[in-house]
Amino acid sequence: MRTKLDQLLADIDPQRTIEPAFRGADAALNTYPMPAGRIEAWPSFEESMGRFWRHLQKHIVGVRRDGWGFERFHQDFAAQVLRKEYGPGGYAAAFEFARTGNEGGLYGVLKKLADRTATETATNWIAMAVDSWWRRLSLEEQLAVPDEYVARFGHLLPSELTEDSAARLRVGIRSVLKEHPWLVQRHHRVGR
Repeated sequence: MRTKLDQLLADIDPQRTIEPAFRGADAALNTYPMPAGRIEAWPSFEESMGRFWRHLQKHIVGVRRDGWGFERFHQDFAAQVLRKEYGPGGYAAAFEFARTGNEGGLYGVLKKLADRTATETATNWIAMAVDSWWRRLSLEEQLAVPDEYVARFGHLLPSELTEDSAARLRVGIRSVLKEHPWLVQRHHRVGR
């Protein structure tokens, strides 16, 4: 008989969360009309980042509206992601990579933008699913989740989470559940 935890884990399985986000990112990269050569001017770079961000959203989350008229909005989102990827001066650094061809040039910048966006999107999907599921549980069910999880997946967890009656896991079970699909994905990669 499937438990409520089984249903959650099926809902957040990497094949339903992580992999679709990265497939969308790859599809966006493969179908984006790359500008020829290097981008030499800042306005061209910003325009390209905004266009790619909009294209990426179509492929990862299925946004079908073009969003014309919101170019600055799309550019700002792209800039935020690139700052997370490359650091506080990341947007300017990304421009330099696109301009000089270093670090993979424009394609390298777009790949970083796509991968980071896919990671953040999958993380958000997983977090929303876990939080929504958790709120629907009774207190008794919430208290039982760590025991069921450790019984089934304790062998995959670091010992500091499972020692001392799994006290750390009990306190942070929602965080552990949000990390579960990434753990499963890493485990499957190691097993290949």
